[in-house]
Amino acid sequence: MTLTAVGTVGTDPKYVRTAEGAHITTFRVVVQERRFDEKERTWKDGAASWLTVTTFGKLALNAKESIHRTDRILVTGRATLRDWQDEKGRSGSTLDVVADAVGPDLLWGTATYTRRPAGEPAAEPVPSAGAPAQGGDWGAPAPAEADPPF
Repeated sequence: MTLTAVGTVGTDPKYVRTAEGAHITTFRVVVQERRFDEKERTWKDGAASWLTVTTFGKLALNAKESIHRTDRILVTGRATLRDWQDEKGRSGSTLDVVADAVGPDLLWGTATYTRRPAGEPAAEPVPSAGAPAQGGDWGAPAPAEADPPF
């Protein structure tokens, strides 16, 4: 099933590079309906749904550099519902999404897009000590002399 969701990043992204060299970044996103209550003239929050988002390859490297906890994002990808049970006997279901695309929700802010030249691999992720501040840039501004991609 293909799913597109808009929500808030609820956890710091976790990046791993496997022994085989594969790049994987995983984070959680909360999606919450909001509606206007005409009678009370206030906004009401609906139930929260949590997604576990996994990115691979270049998308994983770009997500690691760009996504931060509390960012508003859009995600589209292949979704699967997975049942779970923990050692305390609690159980439930979770929605896992293998992302095909991730981007900022421009309703809540602005972003600067930096396109990587064809054939250029995504940069290795910055270690956490040098990572951008929470809610940091979605990419560095393109140099002034760079031609637009269109």
